[in-house]
Amino acid sequence: MGDDKVRNQINIFGTWLDNVGSEEAFEFCLSPAAERDASVLTGFPSLHPIFSSRVYPDYAGLYEDFDLVLNDGRNIARIARLLGERFREKRIAGMDFLPEFVRRAGREGASLFVICGSEVTRDRLVEWLPSASCKREQLVGTWVPPFLKSVSLDDLRGVIEYIEKTQPDIVIVGIASPKQERIGALLKKHCSGNMSIVCVGGALETAVGAIPIGPQWIRDLGLESFYRFSREPKRLFKRYLVFNLLIFPFGIGAVFSRFFRDEKFGRTRVRE
Repeated sequence: MGDDKVRNQINIFGTWLDNVGSEEAFEFCLSPAAERDASVLTGFPSLHPIFSSRVYPDYAGLYEDFDLVLNDGRNIARIARLLGERFREKRIAGMDFLPEFVRRAGREGASLFVICGSEVTRDRLVEWLPSASCKREQLVGTWVPPFLKSVSLDDLRGVIEYIEKTQPDIVIVGIASPKQERIGALLKKHCSGNMSIVCVGGALETAVGAIPIGPQWIRDLGLESFYRFSREPKRLFKRYLVFNLLIFPFGIGAVFSRFFRDEKFGRTRVRE
């Protein structure tokens, strides 16, 4: 993780995911800015952004600029086992990680800047922070981006100036993938300071109560996407139903590449 630590990673459909435990992830994301040489970027991909990075040319290499890429799906862990590898934890879900992350940030007095997907989420965020043991004054800024079909540096100049003024310790990006990953990468590249940028997607909406969270048994089975689809079928049809069907052709291709062509899918690599 990061430039000065060894990264043990597993390749899932062309995306390298870090094989770490939750405590290592918390330590990395909350490491003091003085201990870092630059901003660090963390993501929690599910299958949807992983597939997007293969299907859409604009999102190719989506996680190349990330310093920590965590497995946010039990189906990803199942694919890894099918390909002969195993994650140390079956998943490090953003919806489980975020509340504890904010609690620890609150305890350490870290300042937060949060990018929200809607005004409702932003309003609920302000109300939720005290219940997460984080003082409201630690929230130094928020931004609700307009709807963007694609994300460019020009789209972010205003929020970059805002972040430059507030100099937060942590930037939480809680909008839809794969746009949030592109935003996170641009912020890392163009904002000064040593921030910890954490892309949590819909975990922000569920944490603050803007959207309902599925029952525990559904989460244990890795079926959150189907639960959310049942509640918003029109909006989530392409994201959850169409994209999830890609697991079959991608899975067959990955198994063939791994075991018959000796290619990288399912391989483990260690990077400095």
